[in-house]
Amino acid sequence: MTGADWVRSALASMPMPQAPSASPWDCSAAALIAPRLPPGVRRVAGGLDRFGAVRLSPWEIGIDTTRAVPWQAVLEVRTRPLLDVIATTIGEQAARFAPPVPGMRYAANKVLPYVASTIASTLLVSLLDRREGAAGAQVPYAITVRGKLKPQITTAGPVSAAILCLPQVSACLLTTAGCYGIPIVGAQTTLPPGSVHRFAERLRDRAIQAAPDDPATRAPEPRRGGPAFRSRPGLHDPMPGP
Repeated sequence: MTGADWVRSALASMPMPQAPSASPWDCSAAALIAPRLPPGVRRVAGGLDRFGAVRLSPWEIGIDTTRAVPWQAVLEVRTRPLLDVIATTIGEQAARFAPPVPGMRYAANKVLPYVASTIASTLLVSLLDRREGAAGAQVPYAITVRGKLKPQITTAGPVSAAILCLPQVSACLLTTAGCYGIPIVGAQTTLPPGSVHRFAERLRDRAIQAAPDDPATRAPEPRRGGPAFRSRPGLHDPMPGP
């Protein structure tokens, strides 16, 4: 099963958000990545949320934050062309998630290939699902929120950016923002025409290169050391007990 197949399977197991939002919806790194992890590192599943999460509801929005904010506090939503977001996200995930990372414990370094593969696979799914519309698609990547002293800008990290590129998620966020009268500020594309096929090929290559072996065919790995980071319950998958 390819990385894109894994992502499609994970997305098929959860309802996708409506446009505009009609009920609370969330998607996190844990929801997409935890089912793929080999048994030896599944105990860190709760900590995967540190890599990103998107929360949408008729009342609140959350991007890479521990607490969602009311839509009334959002001053603007910023969008960028889909291909520009993909280009940026590819670079960020290559820099941040290319294992092994010195100083990180064994379990964390074992998780990173799955993070990188899932990011690339999610971007590939969003690109393929848009078909001809991919070249001109605008997707949300940041929100400006009213702060105590000055406005605060929250920009999606690699995992959340990939989630926001999914057509249903993008449509939900932008349509709900429109219902609240929130300005949507778009950016012009910086990429030449004809980039879609080139990006699809790069994403396939990236997903294949980053994809670990199918955990279903691997024997359980021996436990080494303690948890890679302090785990907390994921949005979808509660952390197993010790």
